[in-house]
Parts: sequence; C-alpha cells; structure tokens
Amino acid sequence: MDVSGFSRVLSALLLGLVLAQPALAQQDKAQQDKVLEDAPQDQPRPQASPAPSAAAHSVDAMVARYPQGAIDTDALAVQAQADVNYARSVLAAQFANAQNACHGRFFTNACIDRAKEAQRAGLAALRPVELEANAYLRQSRVDRRDRALTEQRIKAEAVAQERLQLQPENEKKAARKAEERASREQERQAGQAAPAGIVDDRVRRHEEKLQRLREEDAGKAQERARNIAAYEEKQKEAAERQKKVAEKKAQKQQKQGGNPASPAATAAGQAVTPAKP
Repeated sequence: MDVSGFSRVLSALLLGLVLAQPALAQQDKAQQDKVLEDAPQDQPRPQASPAPSAAAHSVDAMVARYPQGAIDTDALAVQAQADVNYARSVLAAQFANAQNACHGRFFTNACIDRAKEAQRAGLAALRPVELEANAYLRQSRVDRRDRALTEQRIKAEAVAQERLQLQPENEKKAARKAEERASREQERQAGQAAPAGIVDDRVRRHEEKLQRLREEDAGKAQERARNIAAYEEKQKEAAERQKKVAEKKAQKQQKQGGNPASPAATAAGQAVTPAKP
C-alpha cells in the first residue's frame, strides 16, 4: 500500500473515532442515568464532572487519580467510568497518530507494533479502574437492596409484634361482639314468639269462658229439673189433700142423712188452684 492509500485509511480511522465520540458520550450518559435512578432519594445524586483535557485523561493521570481503593462513593464510581471511556478514546487517537507517523519511517511494522503495545498497556492500566468502579456500583446496588429488605423486615416484625400485643384485646372485642349478636338474636326470636304466646293465652281464656258457660247451663238445667219435680210433687200433694177433704165432707153429709154426692164427683166439682212453684 502506498503512502496516499495509507493516509486515506488513517483518515477514515480518525473520522470513525470522531463519529464514535457521540455514541460513547451517550453510553456514558445512559450509565450515569441508571446509577442516578438506583441511588437512594435521601442521598446526594452522583454527577459526573465535565470532561477535562486529553492530557488529564492520559493513562498516568488516570492511574494517579484513581488508585486502588480510592473509589468510595457512587458519584466517584460514575465519574471513573466516564473518565475511563474518555481515556480509551484518547488512546485510540494516539494510536492512530502513532501509526500514521510510523508509515514515514523505516521498520514500519516494528513501529506499529510499539504503538499497539503502548495502546495495549494503556488499556490494561485503565482496566482495574473500570473494574473497581463497576464492582463498587454493583455492591452499592446490592447494599441498597439489602437495606431496603432489612427495613421491610423490621417493619414487618414491628407490625407482627404489635398484632401479637393487641391479640388478647382483639379476642375480647370479638367475644363481646359475638355475645351481643347472640343476645340480639335471642331478643329477635323472643319478639317473634310473643304473638304466638298471646294468641295461645287468648284461646285458653276463651275455652275457659265457654267451659264456665257450659257448666252454668248444666247447673241451671239441673235446677230447672229440680223445680219441675218439686212443682209436680206439690201438685200431687194438693190433689191428695183435696181428695181427702172431699171424702171427709161426703162422710159428714152422709151422717146427717142427706143425699150427698159421691166423693169422686165432689172432688171433681171443686176447683183447686195450686200455687205456682
């Protein structure tokens, strides 16, 4: 490949890196937004600071800025991820420049290999920073989830303890309500049974009244029968007395020599009106 052809390839690579910058920035923004969403509401929102110059994103600057164990907040982890992505783009641009410079020298392949090795070493130096930032954010999400679960468990235990303390009182209230319902049911049943009892009492009193009337009628009938018997007995006694009086009168007249009528005619001719009973 001649120098002009290589230059076109190099220009295309640089153009690709420039075009890739918006996509890398959008990816960084999406990752930052996700961390912001996962962050608890009562803590400050982690925000990435503006991108510094390319010199500040050199490998040495990145290693010095983020030594092992330096990432201790969500905000710093998000910033480290953004810085690593930007540093990668700087390494890619540096490699493209070095590769372009190698084509004008002797031992081009060896020069390009040194550029590749420099890029590889830079990426290897950035990798621990990225891994530490990713691990910190993952652990932060796990910690927030564990805290949320612990708070839910504590609240559930508190509610259960409160229910356990209130259980005797709730049982007493339930027992009182059951007794009240049973009492109301008994009153309702008694109210329904009252009319039937009243009707039965009225029927009983009516039957007793009829029985007294029947007994009174029976007593009056017996009295009438006794009165009739007594009246007939008096009639019979009156007839006997009249008969005896007529016989005595006939005997008296016969002794005096008259022509007396027979006792039967004398008794029949006299009218005797007995007293009514």
